[in-house]
Amino acid sequence: MLVSALTLLGVPACHAPTSEAVDAVEENTMHTSPLLNEAEGLAGNWHLAGPEGDCALELSARNAPVAQGSLAAPMQALTITGDCLRDGSPQGWRPVPLGLELDNADGMAILTFEHIGEATYRSTDGAWTLTRR
Repeated sequence: MLVSALTLLGVPACHAPTSEAVDAVEENTMHTSPLLNEAEGLAGNWHLAGPEGDCALELSARNAPVAQGSLAAPMQALTITGDCLRDGSPQGWRPVPLGLELDNADGMAILTFEHIGEATYRSTDGAWTLTRR
């Protein structure tokens, strides 16, 4: 009844989007989504500075072990030289859409970093800075 009344008033009925319209939206969405960095592109030597001190990190592109029974996605190997991140020292890292994260042995994020410059990342809490050496 409502559709009939709207038709009499000259209001067009709703139609499902055409396949061309759906393709255009999907294509546009794919181009605006953040890209996931490749582990190989982030691997290397980094400097981490924050409230618990400074240290050197070596991000590796090889897989790091995740605790038995963990359902976390695979993470990459990490070596820390220096005295920082005393609480819950990370055991690995992984790329994420806006940057990278440092993970504990269970594969859960300890610190998440967003890309802010050429070779610089800042933790989402603003306390830590990670720069490529």
